[in-house]
Amino acid sequence: HQPLASILSSQVQRLTNPNSIYSLIKRSRQAMLVWSAVWSLIFVYYFGIGALFFVVLFELTKIQLLGNLFLSESLVSYPLTFLFGLVLFKNKLSNFQLTIAGLSIGLSTFLLGPIWPVIGIISLLLMLRYKKRSGFILVGVLIIFLSILRFISLKGYLNYYLYDNLAYTVPSYHSESWILTIIKSFLSPVSAFLPAALTPTLWVIRILSVILIVNLFSKKSFKKGLLIFTLLALTNLRFVAPGTEGYAGFHLLPWYAVFIFVGSMMASQKKFTIILVFLTLLISLNFEKNLLFSKTDPKADYYINYSTHASLGEVVKIMKEDNDTLFVSPDAWLVYWQSDTNHLPKLFGYYTWMAGVPPLHQAVLEA
Repeated sequence: HQPLASILSSQVQRLTNPNSIYSLIKRSRQAMLVWSAVWSLIFVYYFGIGALFFVVLFELTKIQLLGNLFLSESLVSYPLTFLFGLVLFKNKLSNFQLTIAGLSIGLSTFLLGPIWPVIGIISLLLMLRYKKRSGFILVGVLIIFLSILRFISLKGYLNYYLYDNLAYTVPSYHSESWILTIIKSFLSPVSAFLPAALTPTLWVIRILSVILIVNLFSKKSFKKGLLIFTLLALTNLRFVAPGTEGYAGFHLLPWYAVFIFVGSMMASQKKFTIILVFLTLLISLNFEKNLLFSKTDPKADYYINYSTHASLGEVVKIMKEDNDTLFVSPDAWLVYWQSDTNHLPKLFGYYTWMAGVPPLHQAVLEA
């Protein structure tokens, strides 16, 4: 992950000043609601009825991929989808819109690393399309970069994120060849029709796949179709099978968002496919009705999910001395927050990832 999600989380905490884990979680979820609402208004303003279809359908079903949580995948889905809209469905952009495009590129870049290939292609397309005014795009990117620079160590970022990830994490993550991964990524919409458990998101993907294929074939737009499938494939390079949900599938969320957006935008151009979109909405509503309308007990949910972290944090808080640091393995970051204890210098992360990076693993053993 990139640093921006953590920076945004820290700013939410600074503004809301939560005094308990329960309050922290609540404020983070509320921040995600605000983020979603603002972007939804932007989508409808810029892209019209097709974007409205996208907003309703995505917001109804994103919870299946943990899209309601304050995650990098949840946050990045909106600026990334906005960039898809500018490249695929807008012919002329004003200087202000180009600046917004630059801001979206910056946000997407520093929120999630695995989507860098698609961000690179989109950036290149926009720069080539608006050569004489590309400076406005660069201004937007620069604003985001300078905003995060004071929160990070540039040397540490280049060393740990770029070098260590490329040298150790990426090679170990892929148990299959890159060629096979790329082929599977290109075939993501088609693979949704393979035998699999019928999940709510799989229904959505199947119907929108039909809409996408029907529209592209009816218009005989080979170039646009190739561009769409290429961009979609690059968004799912860390391949997750369409229809996978929950903790196993949340990495699919950015792809799921842009796929719904592209399908909804193309559906809004034909009466027949608009009917399919409404059918998709009805199916989604039927699947999500229990989540949307069932009563829950927030206090019980908090106790089940977070009381252990709170208790451990309080114990550490009582026992710690000045200048003590803490290392929690494999990942229980709320313990740091509850105990108000700093982590070991340079050793704050998901231990399973750190263990695969020799310099970090050795530093843990020596700490």
